Amino acid sequence: LVNVRAGLDLGPLNDVFGQLKRRANDFRKPFQQVGEKGREQFQKRFDASGPGWVPNKAGTKTLIKTGELLAAYVTVGAIGNVCTIGRDEAVFGCNLPKAKILQEGGTETFTSEKGQRFTITFLARPIVVEPNRVYKNQIGQIAGAHFDNLKPGDRSV
Repeated sequence: LVNVRAGLDLGPLNDVFGQLKRRANDFRKPFQQVGEKGREQFQKRFDASGPGWVPNKAGTKTLIKTGELLAAYVTVGAIGNVCTIGRDEAVFGCNLPKAKILQEGGTETFTSEKGQRFTITFLARPIVVEPNRVYKNQIGQIAGAHFDNLKPGDRSV
């Protein structure tokens, strides 16, 4: 196997192109913006109790009893919140055990303090849904701005 590499020495421009390449491959800033917009979308779903969420028997806002689940989706650093941002990957969401059954619905069996077993059926109240058109457009604008703003010497990322 013969490996041949050729390069072009552009003098001071080598550094400029190196900076552009690093910035083009570093998506931390746009990922932060996408996360902010996503948290806004989660907040709107909770504020609207859905859409499509079956009202609860207590007549209060659906899925908001203690505020823990809402905080896990919309507050970075809250218990259960997931917000991991790297150069080329980001993960946002919630890792609370109750989030899955509330998202998908299902049945769970519990044992009371007195040792009685009982079963509860949870209706699906999807929190995580296909991004709506507005959110998709916001993501597109954030990505476009990231590449439009690549300027030599700009060290904002």
